[in-house]
Amino acid sequence: MDASVIRSAKSVTQLKPRPGLGLDFVPFLVTGDPSLPNWVSDIDALVDVKPLLSQSATSGAVILIQRSDRVFALAYGTGYHAVEGSVIEPGFGLKVAAGLIAERRVRGAQTRGVAGNSKDQRTMLPSDGSFTDLDVAIDEDWLRQISGRTEAGKVASSASGADSLRLTLPEFLLTGIGAKLDEVLSLYNTEAFRANFPFLDQITPLPAKDPRISRLDDALDKRIRAGKGDFGFAAPDPFDVNENHFDHYEIALGRPLGRFEIDDLDAEELVQLLQQMSSSKSPLHDVDVWALDSEGKAVDRRRAMKAYLVAEQSLDGDNYLLTAGLWFVVSVDFAAQIDAAVARISDISDDLALPEWDTEALRKADDDPTVEGSYNKFLHRESGYALLDKELAQFGPFSRLEVADLLTPAGELLCVKSASKSSALSHLVAQAVNSSAAWGSEPHQKVLQSAWKSLPGNESDTLARGDAKYVLAIATSKPGPLHDSLFFFTKVLLANGIRSMSGSQIEVVSAKIPMKVVPAKPKPRKKRTVKFK
Repeated sequence: MDASVIRSAKSVTQLKPRPGLGLDFVPFLVTGDPSLPNWVSDIDALVDVKPLLSQSATSGAVILIQRSDRVFALAYGTGYHAVEGSVIEPGFGLKVAAGLIAERRVRGAQTRGVAGNSKDQRTMLPSDGSFTDLDVAIDEDWLRQISGRTEAGKVASSASGADSLRLTLPEFLLTGIGAKLDEVLSLYNTEAFRANFPFLDQITPLPAKDPRISRLDDALDKRIRAGKGDFGFAAPDPFDVNENHFDHYEIALGRPLGRFEIDDLDAEELVQLLQQMSSSKSPLHDVDVWALDSEGKAVDRRRAMKAYLVAEQSLDGDNYLLTAGLWFVVSVDFAAQIDAAVARISDISDDLALPEWDTEALRKADDDPTVEGSYNKFLHRESGYALLDKELAQFGPFSRLEVADLLTPAGELLCVKSASKSSALSHLVAQAVNSSAAWGSEPHQKVLQSAWKSLPGNESDTLARGDAKYVLAIATSKPGPLHDSLFFFTKVLLANGIRSMSGSQIEVVSAKIPMKVVPAKPKPRKKRTVKFK
């Protein structure tokens, strides 16, 4: 309990506690640089207001309190921002608040997607409600913060928690903080949150300064160099600019390897290049990746290779997942639950025998601006399947739905995507889920039955719900069965999609599309002109 836990302050002053309080604590006053209000620069163009104002310093307080074997930090004003992040217990406030909030008195939550996308979202209810009213995908989203009101007489009247904890305590004096902190610590230690929120620790991100991160990075670096283990590549979701214009990647591995242009980061050639790197360099941190369009212009900012890696790693008996540059610890029970759900999805790859996804040939095709669209048209021509890609069911001026990409004579509705991006697979699952939910609607049936009757022998027939099945057709260059080549968060998407479609009474299966990728091509260095005077 000293000033080492305080950061980002102009000055830190340790204060003298009042005697006789019976509390083991150390108080600090935290002050920042004196400054004028931010709005002064705006009105200065109209009136000379600065001489009339005095600069004031931001201030706050941090009180460190020892209870049992734990130290709590009570923060006031800017004191919260002055506490060193690396010493804060991750998820402390979230778990305590979840243990306090009544089942039907939830008010809001903040989430971040980790499976389908990485967007942050804050949802507030207009009045007290249940957690299900927030419509949070608990298997796909990391719950970062929750707020609500508690049961009467339970520690506080309301609670809000993330890493930190905020409690509303009517008629409370700070001299009684010791007993209150003991109640809080008991809630945290007994994991009271499991009564109403048992999923909280299914997926937990590691804080930026967690010492496990460097150990996990080092372990993955070694696996990549050795070519061992299950790891792959997927674009962070989403690209910052013009994702639809993406064409290929450029990677910079430094001297002596140089730069390469590569079509798909999952290519074996890329893994071989990473294995050739100097032992003094990290494949995760010392390789830069650019996503480019067909003219070589960037469609996303430069990122380190770590942002594109998807991997699973064990450390000290726990399981970790890397995605979009972040490490997550995953509970053993949750991983087993997802694996079991995906294992129940029938794989009809051998029966369907979809033709190869030749990326280079599809890119050269001039029948569609996208590789996926060219593959769908190729499959339509080669197999005679009805083409539904971009044939939208119109529900209104601003409401449209793609029924599927292709329809086979056996009643299989193919939803086709490449496994190279998590966002693509999220859209794949959403396509099947939304289409099955709209099955009985007139716009859906109009598009579906028209395609069905265009197939030979179906002119006077209709495709019934019980005779149809959705096929999640995924293109990947990875060898082996499809379910073995999918990464954990992809499996989460599939498991949740199957659960969402269980009420539609339509079978859902999967199929692998073998993918042929373009080999990495060295990119010549630009010539430099040196002029001497």
